[in-house]
Amino acid sequence: MNLHGVSGHHEPNSEPPIPTGSSSPKLKISPKLNRWSRGRALRSGVKLDRPIPRSDNSPRRQVTEAQPTDEADKKTTAIDVEVTAGKSIYLVSDGTGWTAEHSVNAALGQFEDFSLNRGSSVNTHLFSWERLIEIIKQAAKEGAMCFYTLANPSMAKSAKQACDQLGVLSVDILGPIIEGIASHLGVSPSGLTRGAPGRVKTLNDAYFKRIEAIEFTIKQDDGTLPENLSKADIVLVGVSRTGKTPLSTYIAQKGYKVANVPFVMGVEPPRTLFQVEPRKVFGLKIQLVVLQAIRRTRVKTLGVDTEAENNYSGIDLVRKELDFASRIYERNPGWAVIDVTNKAIEETAAVILRLYHDGLKVGFYSKTCPQLEGIVKKVVFDAMNKAPTLGAPLLRMFFHDCFVRGCDGSVLLDKPNNQGEKSAVPNLSLRGFGIIDDSKAALEKVCPGIVSCSDILALVARDAMVALEGPSWEVETGRRDGRVSNINEVNLPSPFDNITKLISDFRSKGLNEKDLVILSGGHTIGMGHCPLLTNRLYNFTGKGDSDPSLDSEYAAKLRKKCKPTDTTTALEMDPGSFKTFDLSYFTLVAKRRGLFQSDAALLDNSKTRAYVLQQIRTHGSMFFNDFGVSMVKMGRTGVLTGKAGEIRKTCRSAN
Repeated sequence: MNLHGVSGHHEPNSEPPIPTGSSSPKLKISPKLNRWSRGRALRSGVKLDRPIPRSDNSPRRQVTEAQPTDEADKKTTAIDVEVTAGKSIYLVSDGTGWTAEHSVNAALGQFEDFSLNRGSSVNTHLFSWERLIEIIKQAAKEGAMCFYTLANPSMAKSAKQACDQLGVLSVDILGPIIEGIASHLGVSPSGLTRGAPGRVKTLNDAYFKRIEAIEFTIKQDDGTLPENLSKADIVLVGVSRTGKTPLSTYIAQKGYKVANVPFVMGVEPPRTLFQVEPRKVFGLKIQLVVLQAIRRTRVKTLGVDTEAENNYSGIDLVRKELDFASRIYERNPGWAVIDVTNKAIEETAAVILRLYHDGLKVGFYSKTCPQLEGIVKKVVFDAMNKAPTLGAPLLRMFFHDCFVRGCDGSVLLDKPNNQGEKSAVPNLSLRGFGIIDDSKAALEKVCPGIVSCSDILALVARDAMVALEGPSWEVETGRRDGRVSNINEVNLPSPFDNITKLISDFRSKGLNEKDLVILSGGHTIGMGHCPLLTNRLYNFTGKGDSDPSLDSEYAAKLRKKCKPTDTTTALEMDPGSFKTFDLSYFTLVAKRRGLFQSDAALLDNSKTRAYVLQQIRTHGSMFFNDFGVSMVKMGRTGVLTGKAGEIRKTCRSAN
């Protein structure tokens, strides 16, 4: 099949000679892999001189790129695939030819033996009627089929008439689409082509965003500048030769900033990778035999010696590298892992972008369960009217869930022998699980099997704050529920932690110093218990002393309420307003009256101290807004989306 891309100039009457080229050695791999590898090469624009291994009776295929025969044809290229049938396709365009090329190539995907994907030439000059007729005559001479994208209606009509008169089978790709949109909008199309006089040409924000994305992606290739991973829209990870670089480049041309990080056996990936929002990270995996064949082909082109080849493409080494990557994927369940075996770059990119946009978003259930937020809010408000002290435990429940395995509802699961997360010491004071259960039961009556327990928990945390006259924010939904809950995995930030430990823990979840301060502001509600203060009040350094960072007057009051052996007395986190979400927490911290060591620690770092003082200086004018922003960020931690996890029938047990 001959595929001719014509854009602005006609195709030369004589076909270009087909260079013979020398054959490279055959690889001992499956015919299916041969077709896959060849297809990828064609799509990426690689010239192939080696015939595909075939039986003697199979059609002969060879791919070349035609060269222009004279000055008039410099902007015309043709991609010829010679087969016994000798069929040809002409693509005619008055613009870049992109639409025609990609439309036809999409259709050719249904005819595997003839599929190819090469770029047409670019010419934005308008056709003349005479030039158009010359092209169609040439198509008729070759018995070709003609596809055209002509914005000018009269030119499209002329093409149709000429093809009919000359017996050329033709398809107008653009015409029916333009007519449909014109009918839908109730307006007439301009009929102007790109580059036509009178058509406004602007380099808009989308254009510059795309250029910026491409520049960013080039600089971030192959793990370069890992400190910039947080700035990427998408991060691709995987072992060598899984297509990270070409895939990154392809996606970048759609306006996304892409970074890629290679997994090298024995080398731990950069820490910053695990601080990226999990929904942005995509792992690439590939079948063992396919990866080995790709690597062997690669090393042969480089001309390396046998030892170096075995160190890169040996079957045992490749297997170990894939196992190494699999272990990393298992430790990060929030990452989507995509099998790129037998997939073209375009196919993988489509999957990645679908998952990227199908992740968390406000209104995820707007069509499948529009009553969701109203139902949850009613359950929460009814419960809070009876027991307003439930607000703090519900907020902490969401926090504790997100910091262990991500926001997957694992803290809600009941496990045999009390081996689930909720049985861990830091979670024993959590209350309000019944509110989650009641919300789920109410939703199952209206939207059975639709809403995840992890999303219910996120909504409950928000509505509990609203019930206490606190901040409100738009909750992103679309999480799915985890199936695992293990008491031994509970390792939460502690009331006894210093600022270094706190910052490290928050960074590991993609949260910064500001988020640490703002979320600590949640201590404006709720109660603390004496055992969490005993050491700070009576034996801070092991010499029977108090924590010097604690205001002495406040410490004296606390000692009156908490005796050294007291294990039951509860203390207000924010004395006088512990049932109301307000701004006084930061004033207490600045006065060295934060209840926990972790509260006092906020003054031990220049950044966190600055945020505390900023809240006081601005009278907390941005606190409510900032709290919502940080809650949304935390709510993205380690989420399961797409096909990962499940939608539980009841929140206390996996399906």
